[in-house]
Amino acid sequence: MRLAEATLARIAAVDAKVKAFVNLYAAAEILAAAREAEREIRRGHYRGPLHGITVGLKDIYFTKGKVTEGNSRLYTGFVPDFDATAVARLKAAGAIILGKVGTSELATSTASEANNPWDLARTPVGPAPGPRRARVRPSS
Repeated sequence: MRLAEATLARIAAVDAKVKAFVNLYAAAEILAAAREAEREIRRGHYRGPLHGITVGLKDIYFTKGKVTEGNSRLYTGFVPDFDATAVARLKAAGAIILGKVGTSELATSTASEANNPWDLARTPVGPAPGPRRARVRPSS
């Protein structure tokens, strides 16, 4: 629960400048998932090292019931009715999905606006800088 709260606080503090998330899910949804993960772990139903860990998904991974656009006009407003295998496995492992992070169009090029959360003068490059700039974990 504390990880989810701290991550949401960090996102709130930096994402306006970093612009990592193209679709951050509702805080209530994220915190409910964190509470459920905590309950499961306390009851002895530990799913493994990702149980209760917050993750952002690149916006090319189909996620059931969630807008998945891949930064492409072809997918504007698209909401899949199933999870991509990677997403299904993350959910089964107990990961808490925060939302979708930016990518170049369909993750096919290095062109994308991106800001480094630790130094706004630097840019993470590659086909999906969103995941790199979303590294907004709280510092010690």
